[in-house]
Amino acid sequence: MRDNKKIIHIIRIIIIIIIFIMLGIFSLSYTINNNNNYKNKLIKEIKAKYSLSEEITYVNTYSDYYIFSTKDKVYVLDNQYKEVYKEDLQKLAPNNNNYDIIYRAKKLMYEKTIHNKEKITYEYYDIETYKKISDTVLEK
Repeated sequence: MRDNKKIIHIIRIIIIIIIFIMLGIFSLSYTINNNNNYKNKLIKEIKAKYSLSEEITYVNTYSDYYIFSTKDKVYVLDNQYKEVYKEDLQKLAPNNNNYDIIYRAKKLMYEKTIHNKEKITYEYYDIETYKKISDTVLEK
């Protein structure tokens, strides 16, 4: 009788652990799906309001700008979908660390975001040389 209670208790613990794991997987899947939906929505908006025949391979928003790239070029549009900046991808340094591309101070940059317990640091890198330009630290 005592062994049966132990087995039932162990089964309950295992079921609870499995439920928590499943909840974690579903919430992660939901977050990733929403992020992909957001990016797909941005791509559709850009294609609807800006004449472009090429496929968009990267999209990001920063401030009031839409930054996107095709296989050959990177574009920056303002919030009215007017072209502000365009550059050949061959002129850019390889984005080895997969940083976001941003448009700041009338210049394209790579942005690295570092989250710590007490602060968030944004590091900005020159898009052509990959050298660090500056950083901004925000205290929480």
